[in-house]
Amino acid sequence: MNKNVINLERTYFIVLGAISILIPLTPVIIKDGISLLREEFVEMVLIGLLIALGYVIMLVYNNEIHRRQKQLDEAFRYIGEVNVRLQHIQSFFSDIKKYPEDKKDFKNILEFVTDKILGIASADWVMVRIVDTSSGSTLRERITARGGAAVLHHAISNEILLSRKNGAGYSFVAATAENVSFQAFCIFPKSNVKPDEEILIKAVLNQLQMLFLIFTSQYYKKPELPVRT
Repeated sequence: MNKNVINLERTYFIVLGAISILIPLTPVIIKDGISLLREEFVEMVLIGLLIALGYVIMLVYNNEIHRRQKQLDEAFRYIGEVNVRLQHIQSFFSDIKKYPEDKKDFKNILEFVTDKILGIASADWVMVRIVDTSSGSTLRERITARGGAAVLHHAISNEILLSRKNGAGYSFVAATAENVSFQAFCIFPKSNVKPDEEILIKAVLNQLQMLFLIFTSQYYKKPELPVRT
């Protein structure tokens, strides 16, 4: 338990105990009244003040306990969300069993990656786009949304993405490797993705970019059989 909560709890019970002792002793403490006030009136006022003080202390104690419990619940909820995101990351790295060999393979990987990112991100939709850094054209793209959410598809400019500037209504995360002729981006509604989610998304994009590099590499393409004459 938090040290502040323990100290507050001790203070609460000490004050409560003192009040419980003072209330029945009030008639003994006050025998002849005070100045022009009668004894019964003074006793009644003092007992009322002690009861009110006990009630205030109880409210402060309960509010602090409620606040601490809320913080604890939020911490456990956050840990649960992180565990779910890590499971998506683990699934991403373990479920891809081979490098893409053709367009169908890479299409399946792109769909898989986009779905995993949507599971990581607290966003209504995500768009994964691979952009040619020289021409600015879109090489591959995949969009996934929750329950028919509207996507700002035509408003997202590759020029803005390559300049690393967020556009109106959306933000994005980019893969970190820049020594290639293309760049992988994940676009989502503005301010919908948390910083810790961005770290995981960036890790996924880095792997996707590597897989696309393998997919487009001549080294991994199957050689054509020689034509017999």
